[in-house]
Amino acid sequence: MFVDQSTPTTKHPRLKAQPITLAEIKNVQQERAQKDQAAAEVRAWAEAKARVEQVLGSITAARYETLYGFVDELLNIRDQQLSSQVSNMLGQHGEAILNTIRAHQPILLNNGQ
Repeated sequence: MFVDQSTPTTKHPRLKAQPITLAEIKNVQQERAQKDQAAAEVRAWAEAKARVEQVLGSITAARYETLYGFVDELLNIRDQQLSSQVSNMLGQHGEAILNTIRAHQPILLNNGQ
């Protein structure tokens, strides 16, 4: 490359590192960890949404007109093996299911009153 000595070159200011305290480093690390956690939560939410949409699509593809129709048939199935699986699931997770229902529709469940 040809450099013309008569053309003045522009000098760029020299950058100097600023002193950083250990507390500032920890703050930056903590902020980054919080941002990473928030991003992970958003990804997890999106993945969960996609799974639910896939299952709901499968329920529709199986010719259930509503989600309630599927749940009603699931809870009242006469096949012994399937009924046993549903009973086991309700035995293991029934309280959590009721708590979730209570959180979304508190008027439906009034703590047994």
